[in-house]
Amino acid sequence: THPGYYQALRFESPDHGRHTDPSKPDLRTTVFWDPDIRTEPDRPYHITFYTADRATVYAVRLEGITASGQPVVETITLQVQ
Repeated sequence: THPGYYQALRFESPDHGRHTDPSKPDLRTTVFWDPDIRTEPDRPYHITFYTADRATVYAVRLEGITASGQPVVETITLQVQ
């Protein structure tokens, strides 16, 4: 027997425009994830996200596959003060 299949859950990110309770700090360690970003050659693509409340250095990791099947990996750091 097969146990079934796994359906990924939606990544929940707080809506900081509606965040009204400052007594509950945002302490997430993963602040953005989107498995379905599609870009076009020679066109910039902008991603906007909120960081968590603590000042830290984030590792930003981009992973993808080109139209020809080549893997792409890039890692940068982002410092939040």
